[in-house]
Amino acid sequence: MGGAHRQARQDSPYRQLASPPFWKGRRLKRRGWSMSLLEDHLHDTYQYLFDVAHEGLKANISFLPVGAAVRKTGEQIRTQLDLDWRSSAPQDHISGLLAAFRKDDKVSGLMAVGLVFDAAAGADRLDERALVFHLEAANGRALQVVVPYARLAEGLAFAEPQLSEIPAEVFTSVLPE
Repeated sequence: MGGAHRQARQDSPYRQLASPPFWKGRRLKRRGWSMSLLEDHLHDTYQYLFDVAHEGLKANISFLPVGAAVRKTGEQIRTQLDLDWRSSAPQDHISGLLAAFRKDDKVSGLMAVGLVFDAAAGADRLDERALVFHLEAANGRALQVVVPYARLAEGLAFAEPQLSEIPAEVFTSVLPE
């Protein structure tokens, strides 16, 4: 594995989910090149979802919210709902994905889950778009990552991700640390 890949993984938003609380205003300590298994699962989920969304955007197609998870066995799964897109809203898909993750966690056990959807960057900026990721770790931590993007003549341009801790919606029975 090359150094650039390792550096990118160290600075990624999913790393903060499996690390000590980041909302207390302190920078996370870098722990060398090693990552915990939970961090690996979060990385794989985030990367998979970003790749799926990026391919859809490059093909200039609209996509419904899509999810991915890592089971306790290490198996990575993709989750999509079979709702009629003409009569359902994106929020229906998001709620359905979260419910499917909760059910799958009870049946098979999950380590990490995530979903991504394309959204307006803000109510007052409907012409600006962003990819929105909802990521959760089995330790009960959840993070929303908003990645604004623009379509340029040269292709897609992504802005810096905006991170915020959010309440968990899948792993809700985990005791706080």
